Amino acid sequence: MNLDKTTKIEEEIVHLSVKELDERIANSKTETDKKFWLTLKNRGLQYQQLKVINQKDFIR
Repeated sequence: MNLDKTTKIEEEIVHLSVKELDERIANSKTETDKKFWLTLKNRGLQYQQLKVINQKDFIR
C-alpha cells in the first residue's frame, strides 16, 4: 500500500480484496486488529456504494 498522499487512501482502500480482508479479520489475534480490518472493509464497501450512487444513470 502506498499512502504517500492522503488522497490516495480512498483509492488504495477500494482496491483491497474483500476476500483478503475477510481472512485478515478472521485471523486477527486482538480485538483492535479485528476492528481495524473490519473498518477498512466497511470503508471500501462505502466508497464502492458511493461510486454507484454518483453515476448519472443511477435512479434515485
